[in-house]
Amino acid sequence: MSDPYVERQNRLAAAAYDYLATLDTVELAVAPQSNILCFRLSGSDAHQLDLRKQVLARGDFYVTSTQFQGTRWLRLALMNPETTVDDIARLLDQLLQLHATE
Repeated sequence: MSDPYVERQNRLAAAAYDYLATLDTVELAVAPQSNILCFRLSGSDAHQLDLRKQVLARGDFYVTSTQFQGTRWLRLALMNPETTVDDIARLLDQLLQLHATE
């Protein structure tokens, strides 16, 4: 039996993937198969970690990171049932602003 919450979160990850795929400055690891989405902006692995640190310091969003195939990725685990693609777009706006200042 399927769970509507789980299905919603998986659909959200897929929709976020589709959105991020339209942005030239974003690289995606793989298409999500669950509620987890990994992406990165141009720059070094250290840059990804610095972006994460700055986002966390601002306190509006929570993003983790992971190592996949020797590369550092920013990682979203979409758990909150209130999260929307618009929220993810706002996170990306913040990341892109931080990215532009470095």
